[in-house]
Amino acid sequence: METSFDLLLWRGTLADAPPVPTARDLAEWAEVLADAGEDAGAALLSDVAALHDGFSPQMIASRTGSACARPAGYPSRPDGASLDWTLHLGLSELSELARRAAAAGRPRLARPLLLPLSCRADNIGTGALVPGAIGDIAVTARTLRTALESEIGAEGRSSDKLATLLASLVEADRRYPALDYRAFAQASLTLLVPAIAMIGLLDFALSTRDLWSGPLGSPSLFHHVARQDSAGLGPYLGNVGRLARNSHDVVDLARIACRAAAEGGDGDAALEAWIALLSRGCRREMLYEIVDDLGDQAAHGPLLAILDRTASRPAAAIDTDLVRRVRDVGLDNGDYALAAHAQQVIVRLAPDNRLEGVILGSIEASGGEFGRAEAIFRHWLARTPDDLDLRERLLDVTRDRFDRFAIPHGYGSPADRRDTRLNRRGVSPDYPRRSAERIRAVDVG
Repeated sequence: METSFDLLLWRGTLADAPPVPTARDLAEWAEVLADAGEDAGAALLSDVAALHDGFSPQMIASRTGSACARPAGYPSRPDGASLDWTLHLGLSELSELARRAAAAGRPRLARPLLLPLSCRADNIGTGALVPGAIGDIAVTARTLRTALESEIGAEGRSSDKLATLLASLVEADRRYPALDYRAFAQASLTLLVPAIAMIGLLDFALSTRDLWSGPLGSPSLFHHVARQDSAGLGPYLGNVGRLARNSHDVVDLARIACRAAAEGGDGDAALEAWIALLSRGCRREMLYEIVDDLGDQAAHGPLLAILDRTASRPAAAIDTDLVRRVRDVGLDNGDYALAAHAQQVIVRLAPDNRLEGVILGSIEASGGEFGRAEAIFRHWLARTPDDLDLRERLLDVTRDRFDRFAIPHGYGSPADRRDTRLNRRGVSPDYPRRSAERIRAVDVG
């Protein structure tokens, strides 16, 4: 029987808590558990909070010099004193990543084969799958901390465990996407605390994915970012959101990265890859600008990378407005593959929404994927057999045509979105704007 008033009060506030708790939330909740004598649960949440704090400017700045051992072969000044190694490593990684971006062409975040986490089902009225025990998740959290803080050997072997663990968390999120810790607010602490910790671990793995996973990231880069001072990798990764005033500033930083590349390659592809990577540190409104600007250039690769990164977050943390924006950019450009990929994310989040399902089928059919569209339309027609419009759409796709239902441009408010994009370029509101090609024409004069 729980007697701690603070613990009972905390349970009551969880219903209004954020879907994905922050590091500060985790630390505060750990204190509540510690005060209530729940030491195991408190230690677990503290470990997860520490993982997130390891990438915060405050925690990075407070690390001691011993945690930042100088790598082998690092240059020294003539008087024997060390150079500013954080800046040196930042520029080295900048050059290396730019080289990889050029070699990789248009980026797409990797989806490696991974090790799953052990989970079990608990029926408390939600049917959700939750972590099996505090002990299992605690071991994962502690191992992650150890791997993150360990030194990298000459061949980077110690970082393999870190990447494998993070990858296993990504796989766990694919297997159990409906996990919502708030549903367990009144369950036993042996269910509630692991559910909270699991969400925290998933968020940590997914939000840092493009730093430890290919084609642009690497376990080595992940370690370097964790060990930088409060500036992160100079202005490039840690503080983009603070330094960049708009999407054009982000593009300028990406150009700096390209110029730092040690070898040549496809300049446009490298620039777009860097824009996608740098966008991870941008605030929401600026990310919308970046998506619009990439759409104006019909940059399929980085748009897909941003979409994949967004869609790989826990379901409750996915910015559906951003997903819809990418979808509409794809439709404006006639890039039905990108638009369908985005709409699939929306349908995954709202599987019972008939309208979103029909939109997905219509996008697939507009792009010529008649087989996929037919399967989608048949699924929804079975649920709404009296829908004459849907029946006509199905009839058309079975005849391999969809002209009268084809989607010519994005949903939502594409005209307003185009006005905004033209205004950023100082173009008169009466400028013709029937398609994205008109907007691109402004950039080339």
